[in-house]
Amino acid sequence: MALPFDVEAFSEKALHKALVAHSHGQNAAVAKKPQVRFLFGYLKELGCRTMIVERGYTDRNFLEDYAAYYVRCFEQYSRVCTRLHFVAREIDEKAVSAAIVADDAAALQEHYLGFLVIKPLPLTVIGRTCLLPYPATESRPRVFPTVQPQAVDLYGLKLQVETLPFQEQDREVAACASSALWTMLHSTSRLFQHAMPSPVEITKAATAHARVDGRTFPNGGGLNALQIADAIRSVGLEPFGIGVTSIRRLAIQQDDYAEAVDPSPEGAAGPAGAEAPVDRDGEHRDRQESQAERAAQMQLELKIAVLAYMRSGIACALLARTTDQVGGELMTRGNHAVAITGFSLADHPAQGYGTSGTRFAAARLDRLYVHDDQTGPFTRFMFEDGNMLAAEDFSAPDVDRRLAEPVNLVVPLYHKIRIPLRQVVGLTVALDGALAAIARVVGLKDPLEWDIQLIGLEAFRDAVSAGGLPSAAKLDLLTASLPRFLWRVTAALPSKPVFELLLDATDLLQGNLVRRLVTHDPKLCNRISYCLSLSQDVLPDTLRPTVRAFEEARTAKS
Repeated sequence: MALPFDVEAFSEKALHKALVAHSHGQNAAVAKKPQVRFLFGYLKELGCRTMIVERGYTDRNFLEDYAAYYVRCFEQYSRVCTRLHFVAREIDEKAVSAAIVADDAAALQEHYLGFLVIKPLPLTVIGRTCLLPYPATESRPRVFPTVQPQAVDLYGLKLQVETLPFQEQDREVAACASSALWTMLHSTSRLFQHAMPSPVEITKAATAHARVDGRTFPNGGGLNALQIADAIRSVGLEPFGIGVTSIRRLAIQQDDYAEAVDPSPEGAAGPAGAEAPVDRDGEHRDRQESQAERAAQMQLELKIAVLAYMRSGIACALLARTTDQVGGELMTRGNHAVAITGFSLADHPAQGYGTSGTRFAAARLDRLYVHDDQTGPFTRFMFEDGNMLAAEDFSAPDVDRRLAEPVNLVVPLYHKIRIPLRQVVGLTVALDGALAAIARVVGLKDPLEWDIQLIGLEAFRDAVSAGGLPSAAKLDLLTASLPRFLWRVTAALPSKPVFELLLDATDLLQGNLVRRLVTHDPKLCNRISYCLSLSQDVLPDTLRPTVRAFEEARTAKS
């Protein structure tokens, strides 16, 4: 009996053969795509040994796009896809058949790496792809807080892969921003319980109200920030945009930046009727230093935002301007959108924030992992000086390196999450300044390192249960009446956490925000409480709720 699947040893040739054979018209150009090159290298790094080719697979995501667009073509495109499964062990057709008959999913699950759907199109064939992320190592502590269990049914075998879906850009029904939105909304659909739209539905929602320069379908261009916001609102979420560009006026070309925003001074003192002498070299150095400082601050703000929002499980969209290094020259390529799915932290001291010098744990973030429709899933973006990201896995003919300059970070939020990150950062900076002023008195020998995280109440209680607080403190926190979403601000010394400040993320902008203080070092927190209480008259009003939280924690302990 002919089986509806094939089992092959994994190789570059086998992958190319499957992708070409199941594309529309068996287009050989499919094998030369950069996404295919990346996927082979990625699967090889994961240790893939075997590939199972599941023919005649019906993919819901493609079926919705097919019904909305492809079915109307004169050319008869198939609605049936092919799915490739990847396994990190050698296995043959007989073993797979035996596992199916015995309903023995464990035979595959332990070594299952995920799957890739081949869409029956001429070129953009990489559909819904669910692959394991890079494993964490001692030298590279990778974190992927956005991954979720994706159920897989292989002829009755119930498999699972912890990941976030990816698919390449399809210029017919979606643009790169649509692909990033599609990935991003997969992370929030379970987190905030909303329907998951297909790429064509995302593009329709994005272009329903905002004006477009050309056709909606086929979508040869991209989506702007307003259209991205409309797409997010279409599923009941609120788009929150954070500007992270180091160029103050994006309408002005980068080369014209200095002249446009910093004209020569007028009216300087000098002989009557004479032109004031101007130190051109000094001004140029000042402008360069100012731009470098702003670039460093914008990069740190991006890192703080990524770490704060992503650990709640929200994938964020990064909008950037791309530049290619070609033969020693920089060539601007245009705007691009990717979905941030993970990050890694380096083991070095955190740098100070702006003029305050506040140290944020996010400063140690050195790499982002993104779903980039031009390359593949979990591709690596390395932070570089000058508020730039280097796309480590991007490859194209004659291109030495691709760089991306962040412009905006877009976060899809549940409507009850009202308090913006900037307000929390401002409170943290003010508190750090107040504690720095009393550091010698209370015995703070090292600067505090601050960590800001948006967290749901259920996840917070899980963290408390797994933490090292005393039983009485655990019970108090676990039974406390707290809002559904919290800003968790942790102050830590190099060796241990000192305290956590819990802020109400659902409060009014003019509200007190502070719900309670969690002490990890009660003696130090008591000394801080006494000193802050004595200093209330000189502290900013924004810190008064925090001072009360310290006093309440001290009173509860006594």
